[in-house]
Amino acid sequence: MAILETKIALETRLATAFPTTKIAYPSVAFTPPIDQTYLRCQMMVGKPDDPVIGVKYRRENITFQVFVVSPYNKGEAE
Repeated sequence: MAILETKIALETRLATAFPTTKIAYPSVAFTPPIDQTYLRCQMMVGKPDDPVIGVKYRRENITFQVFVVSPYNKGEAE
């Protein structure tokens, strides 16, 4: 799976898992909601692994991070 397809799949899965929560995606304009929790995601692509299996093998190292951003000094019960 190529990097772009992986990014699309991960972002789609995140949106499906949290359908009522606003999500800030990289390089997309976003105005944070006031007094609401929202998610911010980012994908980092590291240097690929090239183990000694052959020249046709390549493994991408991808880290997908999701940050939960909540209003300051406000808990779940409030």
